[in-house]
Amino acid sequence: MTQSRHIAVIGAGIAGLACARTLAQAGHVVTVFEKSWRPGGRMATRASPFGGFDHGAQYFTVRDDRFALALQTVPGLCKPWSANTVR
Repeated sequence: MTQSRHIAVIGAGIAGLACARTLAQAGHVVTVFEKSWRPGGRMATRASPFGGFDHGAQYFTVRDDRFALALQTVPGLCKPWSANTVR
């Protein structure tokens, strides 16, 4: 059995959170450090006087079954994206 370690993950974006979750599931103690006031990184929604907007990645592709499962744990977290959709 691997010895449990205390591990720091820098950044609470999609990769940092996935890394932290995997490490925690492996039995490690994980602390995530993020400079912004909330997690999300380039996937975060920002507020403006005109409403919220996604300022980073326009879309992402799920290529890993574990990532797909993680996305399903929070209803409404992600929505299908279409390049033809304009609001």
